[in-house]
Amino acid sequence: MAKINAFSKKAKYTAVSFFSGMGGASIGMKMAGFKVVYANEFVPVAADAYEANSNIKVDREDVRKVDAKRVYKLSGIKPGELDLLEGSPPCKAFSSTQARKQGKDFGNEVDYSEGIKQRVDDLFFEFCRILKQMQPKVFIAENVPGLVKAINRGYFVEIHKALTDCGYLVQAVVVDPSRLGVPQKRERLILQGVRNDLVKAGFMPAWCKPSKYETTVQECLPHIERIKSTRGYIHARTPSPTITASDHSIGETANFSCGGYCEDDKGKTRKYTIDELKVLSSVPADFVFPRQEKETDKKHFQRSWERLGRIHVPLQVYHITKAIREQIIEPFYLNKGKPYATQQPKPVADKPSSADSIKVRSAHRPEALRKSTRSDGSGSEKQRQPRRAR
Repeated sequence: MAKINAFSKKAKYTAVSFFSGMGGASIGMKMAGFKVVYANEFVPVAADAYEANSNIKVDREDVRKVDAKRVYKLSGIKPGELDLLEGSPPCKAFSSTQARKQGKDFGNEVDYSEGIKQRVDDLFFEFCRILKQMQPKVFIAENVPGLVKAINRGYFVEIHKALTDCGYLVQAVVVDPSRLGVPQKRERLILQGVRNDLVKAGFMPAWCKPSKYETTVQECLPHIERIKSTRGYIHARTPSPTITASDHSIGETANFSCGGYCEDDKGKTRKYTIDELKVLSSVPADFVFPRQEKETDKKHFQRSWERLGRIHVPLQVYHITKAIREQIIEPFYLNKGKPYATQQPKPVADKPSSADSIKVRSAHRPEALRKSTRSDGSGSEKQRQPRRAR
């Protein structure tokens, strides 16, 4: 972490992070050449972990009480200078499980973390409010793919329109980090927006190119032989299923989650260690989770696991924001030589924001691969056979 923080400290391009958690997205942005000048996180344990591995102090104020003036004051940047705004609004209300519950948690406070209850389905609009006030050149927002499924899709349309109305061209892509070097099948919906004046100058949302191959558990943890999936134990020559925040307490017989169980080369079946979870989440080995006062080993394990189960994996953020830096931010400064003056860009011509009019791309695989292969459920790919003429 010391090397990453030192590298980021010299960066020329600025980034601000909201809903920062333990700092996974910030690590990725730092690796990509951004200087994170402000981070906001209200869960104390998460903020403690962020600060223990960073060179900035986390703002722990409720995001609903934060505005652009506060960010400028605490970060030292001026209006019009921000290059990238990043945020991962809590996604519990939009998970696939919640979609099956037909939105019963919408508008209500839910258990979030560390015994804290809060309403989470309105936090995306708080992100929109800050976006409109700060007007960064580019923004990215992360959430679960469940945001575009079932009853949640109407909510996604509202969010997309709100982001567009802030003065941005917005694209949404479902990204699979296992094709970006992360040994975990942790699909996430990424919304990226480029400010309209940059769009008029020829800049468009920038996306990284995924690999044709998935990164597997055994590539990164050679001593792990098998991993648990919802279908039982399978060979570790495949990415890990998504590690969730609650997997630390899930039993081995549960069929709705992998529970973070594995079998090592000694034949021992167990849960992953925290160091192994760091690898599965592309977190630097020297990242530390500070102990709370009078915290037992078991509680420390559970809290560390929860933080990793909520993370926006750094390597995925690195690839996405590196593409943004190389294809948008650097060319912008190279062509103009100085930041744009603060202005309220005129919105592009409005288009109907219906569920059918918003396309959500899948970035798991190159287009040619999506057409020519399928998954057999075990992590391997099989070529489709042409149908015989009747």
